[in-house]
Amino acid sequence: MATTSRVLCYSARVRSPAICALVLGLLAVHAPRAAAAEPRTYGDYDGAFWGFEARAGAVFRTDDPGLEPIAGLGLGLRAATLLSLIDVELGLETFAATRLAGPEGDKTDHDLRRTSVIGEARLHPLFVRALEGGFGARLLASIHVSLGGALELMWVGGKAQDQTNVGVGVRVGVGAEVPLTDPSARSWSLWLGAAWRLTVVGFSAAPRGLGDMDQQGVWLSLSLRFHGVDFARIPKPPELNDDDD
Repeated sequence: MATTSRVLCYSARVRSPAICALVLGLLAVHAPRAAAAEPRTYGDYDGAFWGFEARAGAVFRTDDPGLEPIAGLGLGLRAATLLSLIDVELGLETFAATRLAGPEGDKTDHDLRRTSVIGEARLHPLFVRALEGGFGARLLASIHVSLGGALELMWVGGKAQDQTNVGVGVRVGVGAEVPLTDPSARSWSLWLGAAWRLTVVGFSAAPRGLGDMDQQGVWLSLSLRFHGVDFARIPKPPELNDDDD
């Protein structure tokens, strides 16, 4: 810094040592302030994000003697506060299947198509581990317990049947996610997740044998997260920084 300042002084034909010393002092005072004013980089991922989730899985109807899995698909829009303490989702899930239902002695195949409009909150009991960074800590911080509800739409087609049933479901579950890319390396990241969900719902107008549609689902998900959530991002307190350097 001093050598550079002297070069600037003499290149500007400022020969006085006193003036050069003043220039050096001003630069020394200004340099830290200029560095502090520089924008922060992506190095402090703090768990706040918004993004999209796509998932696929197997759904098991609880009141199905064979417990045959039904393939399901889902999409979600997610957002999380600082450290992902609270993670909320608005999403859709859908599946289609054929099931035997009807009065005893007159059971026939019914085609089912089910769509769920979901609102869900995920609570992360180990959220504070996100401060440590690293793969293992972020995995632990992602473990969640979910609670939510759903508007359930079920279309039933079959022998003399063509109707749409509406119900309200309650959802609970657990899950976890792992980062596929380093969240601190850029302003977005990819995450792979696994979750279990239980939905309790009934359809009073459905054909006999299809009214109770409680179900369990096992899902794999791929999430794209964007970290620039200004209202939920604050600088990490230095007391909580575990870096040795």
